[in-house]
Amino acid sequence: MEEVNNNNRDGGCLSKKGYENLERKFYEKVGEKLVRKQFKNKWDQLKKEYTWWMELLNATGLGWDPQTKTMDADDDWWKIHLEMRPDHAKFRNGPPPNLEQQDVMFRKAHVTGESAAIAGQETGGGKEAPILLEDDRGTSSKITGKRKFGAGEGNEKESPFFTVYNNALNTLVSRNEGSSSTKADKVPTMKEFLATVRECGVSEGTDIMFTASKLAMNRDSREVFAAFATNEGRLDWLQRTHAEMNK
Repeated sequence: MEEVNNNNRDGGCLSKKGYENLERKFYEKVGEKLVRKQFKNKWDQLKKEYTWWMELLNATGLGWDPQTKTMDADDDWWKIHLEMRPDHAKFRNGPPPNLEQQDVMFRKAHVTGESAAIAGQETGGGKEAPILLEDDRGTSSKITGKRKFGAGEGNEKESPFFTVYNNALNTLVSRNEGSSSTKADKVPTMKEFLATVRECGVSEGTDIMFTASKLAMNRDSREVFAAFATNEGRLDWLQRTHAEMNK
């Protein structure tokens, strides 16, 4: 993180100078001599896990507990989700260690002559802070943070990694903004959604119930389903959606 903050980067990883500094600092603090390839392997592993974490944040239908930094998802959700993404299991009880440092490593820090800040942090001024992410090729991508500071903006291209992060960020923002909604506006949980599906007369083990289990993982689908006034209307929508998904 220190080397990233010191702009010792070359593409998606550290520059030659950055690795030399890292080797020296690591030896001074730990007393073990490692080489550039070993640090690069560690970088790649951390980046992979960081990407998994961002993918998990972007999973639809989740709540977020900012105090415990864990997903507000029940056992049913995790069971279905981990069948598709078993690599996310390690984050069930919290984010990766040293997440703040990894945010800096895998996003660009913007520094002005008057202040220094990680993108998205408020440091005064009138422009919105661009948040940049780098993919494996070293190309950068930009999103506009909610907070502001005085630095200018670059002209970076969008990357797949940026897309995942941008969607995750927007999802978390919308959840936080909606946390004060009334109970009547509450989107049903997966468990509540499937319970209502059963109330509509759909039996477990059927094709329509299988479709319903997929829809349960999508917050928008659960919201639409709950918006119907009657179970007849919900069943009709579910049957039409099932037919459309299986054309």
